[in-house]
Parts: sequence; structure tokens; C-alpha cells
Amino acid sequence: MNSRSRSHVPPSVEMLEPRLLLDTGGQVLLENVAHPVGEAVCASSSTAGEVLDASGLIRTMSGSVYMGDYFPLRVNSRWEYSGTMEGVAATESISINDTVRYGSRIAHQFQEEIRFQEEFDEDYETLSAVSDFSMQDGTGTLVYEMSLLGDSEEGTLEFGGGLYLWDSSVDVGDRFTGSAPLTVRIRGYGTTTAYGTATSAVSVIGWEPVNVTAGSFQALRMTWEVNWTITVNSTEVRGTTNRTMWLAENVGLVQQYSTDSYAAEGESGSVSASWALTAYSVPNTPDLRVSGMSHTGGRFVPGQTLNGQWTIANDGQGRCGPFTTEARLSTDTVWGNADDVILYSATDHDGLTAGSTDTVAATWPIPWGAPGGTYYVGVRTDVSSAVSELNENNNVRWSLSRDVMVTDLRGVFSEGWYLEKYPEIAAAVASGALSSGYEHFVRWGMFETRSPHPL
Repeated sequence: MNSRSRSHVPPSVEMLEPRLLLDTGGQVLLENVAHPVGEAVCASSSTAGEVLDASGLIRTMSGSVYMGDYFPLRVNSRWEYSGTMEGVAATESISINDTVRYGSRIAHQFQEEIRFQEEFDEDYETLSAVSDFSMQDGTGTLVYEMSLLGDSEEGTLEFGGGLYLWDSSVDVGDRFTGSAPLTVRIRGYGTTTAYGTATSAVSVIGWEPVNVTAGSFQALRMTWEVNWTITVNSTEVRGTTNRTMWLAENVGLVQQYSTDSYAAEGESGSVSASWALTAYSVPNTPDLRVSGMSHTGGRFVPGQTLNGQWTIANDGQGRCGPFTTEARLSTDTVWGNADDVILYSATDHDGLTAGSTDTVAATWPIPWGAPGGTYYVGVRTDVSSAVSELNENNNVRWSLSRDVMVTDLRGVFSEGWYLEKYPEIAAAVASGALSSGYEHFVRWGMFETRSPHPL
């Protein structure tokens, strides 16, 4: 189980940004100047509403930051970096090409490639990695990491239930901690599997102007520390990753330094790296949300209709194309489990521009097979995932209470007797005009005082 905590820490706390890639760290490159770990690179003046501490770090006095803007999860995004690994010049490319599912969780998949040239070696070495990251239920979570260690080896890290990193909204001074069971697999000529635990601590430090090749940014500085322990063939191996990162709004990571270290049986090692953004492309991505919903409550039997209306808002930064909306009944507020009854599904939205809304009204018939019970009403937009969104996890809205009561009359209805009793209805069923005698009874017969069974 992941543990989650959030606490405010004094302004003196060192900070780091969460990063889900193969980066390592040590020094920061900024304007072609190397700054050792722990040295802040800051402006000499502040603006209204901000305050400079003794080190020159800008600390905003109030206001939350939405991490989806500073750690953008948008398919077809790409970032290019230059830097060093253990003092050797290196380049890094990161892209988000797709989303993946872990049960009900949607994660964005980061593809990373690092190229560097070792001393006295004319050939370039390439390291590759994949990381799956999810922003769901108001949290940022690292689900999975995979790194290619060489031509014939790869290592994977799987975090049971996901390693919690931060909440969707953060404030300067926040500190977030999480833990998860860890499974490590090394695949090469054979497979080695090890188990252990990982703990994470993320701190939000403050604001800092950063100048890199890609531009000048007012960046949010964060720190991220991960400690892990695994057991391999009865040998305990411990490791630590420390990262300091600068994040810019609607851009993402603009600068980072990190150090990865390990220790086992008296042996130890570490790798350091630094990265500065040289180019990026973050598409203007839409974000669909059910911003309003209403319906008629009360008592119903299958075949009767209730009226519904909903409003879809595009809270993102780009236009989207057509998408499908669906309405359901459910005895709980979990979309997609066995108790759901589909009321409506149609591609009734041609698309939405950024910042716009669309309201649709419809009549929803209660399906003939709907079980009796008391239900919530839910509406979900983009049910087929036709639109790549900034946030794929805010598309459902439920009614506040279970205010639709469905009474199933099939227990007191005799289909054979009803069709024999009323031959004109039997003829309508035979011709296909009606699906069953029960349909006729629910829609008209009960109001015509026709009997559903022998008296």
C-alpha cells in the first residue's frame, strides 16, 4: 500500500522536482556556467507578491500551482536537452507518444533516449528508458520504469499500486511522501527478479528565473528523493536518487541535476548528470469535462423514459474533434462495473474549441432488462477516448444522490399468458413492431388497466 502525507515545511528546506526518466545528476549547466550542487541560480530582484529569502530564491507568498500545467502530460509532446553525464557531454530526447492502462488507471508513457560519447571512444553510446506516469484521483503517481542497460540487458521497476509523488495542486513549502512495494527484473541472458520497497519525498521550494537555450523561464523549483531497498540472492542492495528540477508552465522540465547512488556488500557507486532544455514542442491539448448535469428523478419501470441534460466544457488549450458521450445508471459511483445500466450513447458533439461549452438535452429510455433498484445517474464524455486530453481522468460526473428508482415488473408478468390474452399484441410482436408483450405492458398496457398475469 502506498502511504500519502502532506505537510508544510520551513522555507529552508532544499527542493527537487519529480522526474520519471533515466536521468542522473550532479551539476547544473546554466548559461554555459557550471554550478555545483546546492548553489542556487537566482535573479537579484523580485516582483509584487513575491519575497526573496537570504539565498535569493523567490518564494511566492500565496497561490496554488496546478501540476498538470508544470508537468504537462500531453501526447505528442517532445523535449530536447543537452548536458553531461559524469563529466561527458550528452544529449537527451524525451517524448510522450501514447497512453497505457493499468486497470482503471490511465498513464502517459515517456520515451527517453540519452546519447553520449565516452572518452577515447569514437562511437556514441545510447541509453533508452520508458516511464509510465499517471495524474489520477488528484495525485501524481509513478507506475513503471524500464531502462535498457546495454545491447542485451534491460531492467524494469514496477511499483505496486504506484509510487505517490504529489497532489494535483501544490504550494510553496509543501512536502509529499509516499511508499510502494518494488519489483525489479533484470533481463539479459537470464532473468533476475528482486523484491523490496521504495519511498519518495517531494518538496516544493520556490520560484527561480532560469535561462537555457530554449528560452528564459520563471520556473518552479522542486526536489525529489527516492530511497529503495531490494534483496538479490540474499544480498541487500540500497540505492538513492536525488533530483533537483525546475519546471515551467506549459513547458515542463527546463533544467535538472541528479545523483543516483547504490551500495551493496561494501561496494558502492554513483552517477551524476545535468540537463538543460534546448528545444521543446508541447501541443495545445484539449481537456474535456462534464461541467453540469441534470435529470428527472423518481420512480420508473423499464421502458419508461427520463429526461437528461448535460454540459461539456473544454478546459484545455486546444480544439478537439467529435467525441461520444454516454449516460448510465449505477448503484454506486464506479464507472464500468457490473451494476451499470447504459441509458444513452451517441456522438452528439462535433467538437469544441478551447474554453467553450456545449449543452445537450436528451430523453433516456430505461432499458427493458434493467434490474430493479435505486440508482445514481452518471454522464461520461469521450467514452471511446477519441480525443487525446490533458487530463483523461476528469470525464465522469455523477448525480449527488440515488434518486432514480427502477421497479422491475417482470416478476409479476407472464409473457405467454399476456400474448394469448391479447392476440392483437401478439400480432404486433410477431411483425416486429414490438419486441415483446412486456414492452407493450410497460409502455401502454399498465395504463390501459390490462392484466399482466392470470387473476
